[in-house]
Amino acid sequence: MPPPAEPSSLLPLPTSVRCTLSDSVLAPLFVREMTVALREAVPAGRETPIVDMLVYAARDCSGFTSVLLEEIVKQYNSVNSGELRNLSILLMELLVSL
Repeated sequence: MPPPAEPSSLLPLPTSVRCTLSDSVLAPLFVREMTVALREAVPAGRETPIVDMLVYAARDCSGFTSVLLEEIVKQYNSVNSGELRNLSILLMELLVSL
């Protein structure tokens, strides 16, 4: 995986995206769908833009970060062990970048 970009070199999130990610109804739905897609649709261990996008959004929006971490913990508690690899990669990337 390439090294993460420096926070100062990243473009800011557009206002409409920031509002959506901060919404108390839409953010959990979005996060749930993205984590399920990551877990089920992406072959285990593969680089994916889903991880990059979630980490990028989490850097810029602390409320979204909380929702994302809560959903990862819920997924860890409810999925079988064969589907944990991509969730672990996402969690590791979040912890390293924040």
